[in-house]
Amino acid sequence: GKALQLAIRSAGEDSALMATIHNTLGCLELRRNDFSRAREQLETALQLWAKVKGSASIEYASTLTNLGTVEDRARNHKQAEVRYRAALGVYEEQLGPEHPQVASGLSNVAAELFGRKKFDDALELYERARKIQEKSLGASSAAVASTWHKIGIVEVAAKRFDDAEPAYQNAVTIFKDSPAANGVEFELCLREYASLLRSLKRFSEAEESDVLATRIQVKSAIAAQRTGATAAFSFH
Repeated sequence: GKALQLAIRSAGEDSALMATIHNTLGCLELRRNDFSRAREQLETALQLWAKVKGSASIEYASTLTNLGTVEDRARNHKQAEVRYRAALGVYEEQLGPEHPQVASGLSNVAAELFGRKKFDDALELYERARKIQEKSLGASSAAVASTWHKIGIVEVAAKRFDDAEPAYQNAVTIFKDSPAANGVEFELCLREYASLLRSLKRFSEAEESDVLATRIQVKSAIAAQRTGATAAFSFH
């Protein structure tokens, strides 16, 4: 809004601030689902980062990642993969192969491969991401749980249900004791796990998973209501 307009007037034409502004505007347009304008702003930011920081900079890679997200949301999966792989290359070069940001980059590429039904290729990258996360963040981190969840999703899509079950079990076990224990992803993971257990004819375990998911859903709804009520009270 006004703050951005003021920043644009004070920023130099080819400056890091101007690159940041265009990157921010691109992200805002993405939130509005205006992919064309988001792409335009982010491409401008990318050109500016190349001038002021270089194409091997973290800032350049971050904008590449944002462009990958635009293409992903626009269902241009091949182009999204190109952007994500380019960003991943920079992250690996600048941060080293064991950095959590590299794991995030690997997951981004894996998601695009999954979207194109390249299940084995996606699994290979998710496994690499998981090992990095376990080493850098700890085996009991929510990030590791999330990656186990994604591995389970891929295995189910590939109809390898016996391989999917331990992946989901690992995700559930870690999520339970993580800061994400009451989060939306854990609830979704539990629902999917319940469906998988039913396909394996483990009905009592499926029921337990569904019950836990419902408890999380109810807690989240109550918390959202309380937050809304507090916000309304503060506003007035």
